[in-house]
Amino acid sequence: MVNTFRHASAVLHQDADAKRLRFHTEKAIEDLFPILKALEDHASEEDIPIPWFHECREVVGELVVGLCEAQEKALERQEESKVRFVKPAKVVRAGKRGRPRKGTNVGFVAEAMASHRRISVTKLAKILGVNKPTLITHLKANGVYSNFTSLSKSELDTLRRAIKRKPCKVSRPHALWHVDSHQKLTSWGNVIHGFVDNCSRTITGLRASTNNRAATVLSADRTFEI
Repeated sequence: MVNTFRHASAVLHQDADAKRLRFHTEKAIEDLFPILKALEDHASEEDIPIPWFHECREVVGELVVGLCEAQEKALERQEESKVRFVKPAKVVRAGKRGRPRKGTNVGFVAEAMASHRRISVTKLAKILGVNKPTLITHLKANGVYSNFTSLSKSELDTLRRAIKRKPCKVSRPHALWHVDSHQKLTSWGNVIHGFVDNCSRTITGLRASTNNRAATVLSADRTFEI
């Protein structure tokens, strides 16, 4: 009992790994707990002082709890040691006058620009902390950047025919309007809302607003409604 307690206490005050801490935790539970149980059962028969027994139980309990907490911290350190932080953008100093340029990790950027990621160049440039034109130049230089997927005319026609659009039929003009917003000028504070009549395909309204909120669109709809 004394040796088990002594070894476990020594390990607790060392920078031990999780496996070693687990071994001594299980060893302490297997060796010390049965002895404490036996002391408790025969305390009255063997004239064992109850305060002394309670003190022993508290000391052993604190030891086991300390070993468990140390094991959890060791596991956390082990997981953190497996993490590798990639620096996708870094400053490249050429030893010349002027501001140094920024270089990017080609592998990281290529993976980020994969089609299934759905990350725009603008968003990626903001994340990397580089200018958008700079990022585009770097992507083009490494053969990563492409605006559109390469498709032949026949492939494009096949895809177009595969799209089944639901026909929308109405009984009369102005029975149904379609509304859409043009947000290419959002950076300058302009959002354009357009209204088209479904029957005649006539543009029934255009309005420039400062936002794309539902209340703004509803206000534009009420302005052009007949």
